[in-house]
Amino acid sequence: MSRRGVAVAIALTAAAWAASCTPSRAPGASDAGPDTGAAAAAVDAATGAGAAPKRMLVVVSIDGLRHDYLRKRPDAAPTLARLAREGAFATTLRSVWPSVTYPAHTTLVTGVSPGRHGIVNNLVFDPFEKNDRAWYWYARDIEVPTLWDAAKGAGIEVGSVYWPVTVGAAIPYNIPQIWRSKTDEDDKLVAALSTPGLLPDGGAPPAEHRTDRERASAALAMIGGKRPPIVLVYLTDLDTTQHEAGPMSAPAWKTLGLIDGYVAEIVRAAQAAASSVSLAVVSDHGFVAVDREIRPNVALRRAGLVSLDDRGKARAYRAIAWKSGGTASIVLRDPADARTRGEVRALADKLAADPSSGIARVHDGAEIERAGGPRGTAVMLEAKPGFVFSDDHREPLVAPTPYRGHHGYSPDMPEMRSTLFFWGAGVAKGADLGDVVMVDVAPTLAALAGVALPAAEGKAIARALAP
Repeated sequence: MSRRGVAVAIALTAAAWAASCTPSRAPGASDAGPDTGAAAAAVDAATGAGAAPKRMLVVVSIDGLRHDYLRKRPDAAPTLARLAREGAFATTLRSVWPSVTYPAHTTLVTGVSPGRHGIVNNLVFDPFEKNDRAWYWYARDIEVPTLWDAAKGAGIEVGSVYWPVTVGAAIPYNIPQIWRSKTDEDDKLVAALSTPGLLPDGGAPPAEHRTDRERASAALAMIGGKRPPIVLVYLTDLDTTQHEAGPMSAPAWKTLGLIDGYVAEIVRAAQAAASSVSLAVVSDHGFVAVDREIRPNVALRRAGLVSLDDRGKARAYRAIAWKSGGTASIVLRDPADARTRGEVRALADKLAADPSSGIARVHDGAEIERAGGPRGTAVMLEAKPGFVFSDDHREPLVAPTPYRGHHGYSPDMPEMRSTLFFWGAGVAKGADLGDVVMVDVAPTLAALAGVALPAAEGKAIARALAP
């Protein structure tokens, strides 16, 4: 379709949203979980919620839902499988590089690749470990407009439950993802940074040390009580389970079944709260089984590029590794240091030539730019399947890893492809979208919400939108 055709499709979709639409059929009680329509109505009555909005867009992210889960065992997630069939579904969704959670989730709400939006890793670069392994939690680090910025400009309220990189975001109803200790002490932190009145008094907030049950419950309360026209919900347990037990493991299938029930509850609650509902289910990356880790900092230390203090942490460096799952950036202390850059390239090539190193490829130049590598990156290393990178400085170079599954590899790897489908009002029924690139997701969400993201690199997926 031409760009003009896409624009027409977007305009038609936005116009359709402006009218009251007939609600799509809700998942039945037999699909998964209890029927929550009555519960949502009870929440409305208890909170004194206002009139139902004419439309609601619900975006559910299921972390680590590889593209082939629903095809291999649709019986394990009957609600998700049915909604995908009824709506517009992608064969695969191509993630960003590195294919990790925070860069991907920021692309999902901006339509921009990590090199432009600025969230290029999960972990903030912290070579001397002074920041206690902090993540990119804060929305101020996003360098381009987001879906919630576009909604604010259009006067549309947004609700978010645990979406990454949302601390301090301009989201009216916001429960951001952040942690420090992964204990009950984090409850105070989550409460302090959430919109007042969203967390239950005396109840368990959806903190990092809890489950998707708490995150889904928070979404149900927000949908029924606040009724924002756009709702973002992030579910993390499948990712956690696959890191611990591996992809396609029995615990992973069990976790997906629980999530399937939560999605059914969320859809029914949305239909009880709004007269017209659209749903997007998306995932950030796939997964591959691993059993060994590569420690590039060991090789850098051996070459005299890193020196350690008496605690075994970096005291000084000319080049140091910044891990990101199946990818590691080797970052220079001085980006203009051509001599060190050459040393790093020679060392990386030597490691990659050794089959036992676990390194599949060495990327530099334009490949780093394409991948959104951070400033000062000399090379990016990509691991072979079965290997994952560590920032450990201790010998040996290759060691067993506590992980059983991981991601972060090039999105060209088939196992890194993830899941995407749309369902409900404004969505084409039964449309096969083929292989979709992640930068196209945010413009499609914007079209369904009736807003615009002019800075996006991607474009709305016209085939996903109802004529």
